[in-house]
Amino acid sequence: MAAAALQAVETLRANATAEVLGYFIWWGTWEAQITPANLRRLFLEGNLNPDLHLPDEPTPALAFRRAVRHGVAGQDGVTAKLIADNDAQITYGLREDVVDKANNRAPAKQFARITWIPGRNRIISDDPNNEVVQRIVGVLPTFRDHFVSDDVRKAIKSVLSDANAVPVTGRGGNSCFAPSYSEDLIASLEGVIARIPNRDGETATSLRERGETGGQTFVAGPCPAGGAWQVIGEAAGRSEFSGRVDKAVEELASFQERTEAHLKAVQAAEAKGEDYTATGPRLGTLAARLGEYRELRDKIESYSAALSFRADDLLSKLDAVKTTVSDLLGD
Repeated sequence: MAAAALQAVETLRANATAEVLGYFIWWGTWEAQITPANLRRLFLEGNLNPDLHLPDEPTPALAFRRAVRHGVAGQDGVTAKLIADNDAQITYGLREDVVDKANNRAPAKQFARITWIPGRNRIISDDPNNEVVQRIVGVLPTFRDHFVSDDVRKAIKSVLSDANAVPVTGRGGNSCFAPSYSEDLIASLEGVIARIPNRDGETATSLRERGETGGQTFVAGPCPAGGAWQVIGEAAGRSEFSGRVDKAVEELASFQERTEAHLKAVQAAEAKGEDYTATGPRLGTLAARLGEYRELRDKIESYSAALSFRADDLLSKLDAVKTTVSDLLGD
């Protein structure tokens, strides 16, 4: 864990007061490895809904891609180049940088190909005895049968989104700020993450019991109301939410442009007596976006209320988008 972040959290815990504004959180994953069934069990025991937060279990294709990345990782000058990715095969060329005596680099030279065949669910290679190929084949079962750090990160981000947590830039690592009303959710997630093992079967809890550090990290420090942390929390919220509102404005401009182009094409086709296939924004897409905008509005309102700052500028901008999308839907 980043030293600055750890020191900040420990200071907050030591100075916690009865009036807590929110929680400064720092988290990280390191070589996480857990079966989907066990992670689901941990979420249920922590009163977190696995159906809402856990990603889909790894497919054989995803497991193969992860095994290839792992196989070349840490191998000096060795890379993998995707050659084919279709229903019949996924093939990578394994390459190694070529450096001459003057330390000049030439185009990388391929030393092996490795292919996963979906229909047969097997791996083949033109050099099956190659060390890198064997490394990939050896780790494939791990990625096929387990959630790894990428999956755990997705689950953490999903729970933090429900907690209305917002990123805090400039604080090192995966830092965020969650309002105080998310206390129970944050505490549950902290307990779950401490029990997720790494590839050696060690958890943060088991290491801590031996007086050691490591494992998956998730720590939350209570931030007192007022002062610097209130400023940080408001700035983080404004940065996150204004970015999402601006994206909504950009989407609306695209929707309007496509709708106008669609109407012009319809009119031109009618004038010529021709049939026209619709290309405007789909009603399902507009309805989904409208639902997301309503949810975003609720998050902005609840977050700004918790931190006692006004967000009228963000809300009015978002409301303008919502109104226009509603008009496009005919609501």
